Amino acid sequence: MSSNPPTMPVQGQTLPVTMPPPPAIGTPVSWRPILPPEITRKIRKWQLINFALTLLQLICSIAVISIISNQLQVVRAVPLGATSAKWSYSCLLATSEHPQTCQYAYSIASVSIFAGFVVSLFQCLTLDCCGMGRVVESTFDLFAAMWWIAGASTITARAEEASFAQIPGEGWRQAVVAISWLASAAFLALFVTNIVLVSKIGKAFKEVQAQQAAMMAGGGGGAGGGGAVQLAMPTGYPPASGPGGAPVGYPAAPAPALAAAPAGGSAYPPVPGPSGEVPVPPPIAKGKKK
Repeated sequence: MSSNPPTMPVQGQTLPVTMPPPPAIGTPVSWRPILPPEITRKIRKWQLINFALTLLQLICSIAVISIISNQLQVVRAVPLGATSAKWSYSCLLATSEHPQTCQYAYSIASVSIFAGFVVSLFQCLTLDCCGMGRVVESTFDLFAAMWWIAGASTITARAEEASFAQIPGEGWRQAVVAISWLASAAFLALFVTNIVLVSKIGKAFKEVQAQQAAMMAGGGGGAGGGGAVQLAMPTGYPPASGPGGAPVGYPAAPAPALAAAPAGGSAYPPVPGPSGEVPVPPPIAKGKKK
């Protein structure tokens, strides 16, 4: 984004104005100013990075749940006789001193997914939190990063104890540890990208509003001081006037009807003379009575 200040228009300068077509009936209209395309492209890059990081943290949470349920959580049936059995549960993510480590890892990933869903739903229901959606999302990302860092630290310590005790599943334990730290890094990166987006979008709107205010109020660069800036109208606007002042495209007004000349008279109404006087028509000769 360019850091140059908005150019102040000169008094009397003609600026082109683009007249967009009116929106269709029922189309929501935003009160925010439209950002220039070059600024929108720069912001879109950060939005794509933000979207990719969001998918990454979601994939990390699903991967932790999947690996633990399929590889590190073992449930066995121990027969006690001909007709009965006892179920044995073991978690290969930690030693027998910490049998609830798998459930703890489940809770870290599940809470992360559920909280992210709640935040997204809240943004949808409140229309991006009335324009503050990025601020809310960055706050959530910060707390989620702290949540994952605490969980990854605990999982790392328990996994090292299990590896030292030579418990099977070493490769899967290290995968869970790596994915946990990757999720922590993803949320930290999300926090940074949302802060950058808040800063860039806010700065862009301020620049656009300053340019709009400068064009409407005019003022600063002319030799004669302040004054309104003349805005050039689009081509063909306003429409040209036809005969009689009627706009082009409207039918011409009908000519007024003239009364018929009386019997025996001519040229009615009489034509005005050179000086504007109207001659009096001669009296109509009356027929003689028999």
